[in-house]
Amino acid sequence: MRIFEFHFNPKAKKDRFFKTFSFEKVLVGKDFTTNVYGIGELSNVLPQNSSFLDTIAHVVSEEYGESSDSPPRRMTGRTQGKSVVTPEIVFKKALREVDSFLLKEKKQGNVDWLGNLHLVLVAFSFFPRAHKVTFSLAKSGNTQVFLARKNQLVNIAKDKTLESAVVGKLFAQDKLIVATHELSSFLESRDLLRDFAFLKEQKQYQELLKQKEKELHKVAGVLFVGVIEELPLLTQPKRNPEAFLQVSFFRSLPLSAKKKIVLVVLLYAVLMLGSLLFK
Repeated sequence: MRIFEFHFNPKAKKDRFFKTFSFEKVLVGKDFTTNVYGIGELSNVLPQNSSFLDTIAHVVSEEYGESSDSPPRRMTGRTQGKSVVTPEIVFKKALREVDSFLLKEKKQGNVDWLGNLHLVLVAFSFFPRAHKVTFSLAKSGNTQVFLARKNQLVNIAKDKTLESAVVGKLFAQDKLIVATHELSSFLESRDLLRDFAFLKEQKQYQELLKQKEKELHKVAGVLFVGVIEELPLLTQPKRNPEAFLQVSFFRSLPLSAKKKIVLVVLLYAVLMLGSLLFK
């Protein structure tokens, strides 16, 4: 998987803040791993809330575990007496914690962010054994999210909230495109989003955006593109064609079989020796 990020004039306005964050290759289960990304915008806010997005990023990181080898806290269900962790359980738990944080801020009188928080959280989960990739996604505010598949572009998070996650499967060459509000409006008005569905390389995005460089100087925002290159595969162990006669295999045979193999080898050696002597 490849990730492309483009930031446009992030400091153009003093009351607007942008942040992207990621927690990559976080182990959350025995048979899958998850890469988590956040794209946030906070507009029309007071300076004391400049670190608001940083706090949200910290809340998400806490729910996915502090180290890459740590399972998420309190996120297991039970099936037939066994603990089960799924990407959806992990993601929804993280969303609940973010929602709890926002509710707490509201109760404490910090309402500056209401109507001004635009946030997208997306988790890509990779299942090598099942040869598949899934995603879980939620958003708050006006940031737009599109799925590009086979040169078609679909808005997959329209009217969605942090309480209603979108879950789906991804296939090779799929692209997930996230654009903050002002930037997405600009891209749509120039039909650039449709063009993005055909692009594969970061250089192609850069060249297309460079054509609109003068106009983009007036636009602030973040563009995030996630490209699924190939579905994950487990590396198949290489078979050694000579392993059949290895000592460990010989020792595992019954005594009668061992005697027969020894006799065959000795007979072969005698025949070879005889052929050399009587040439």
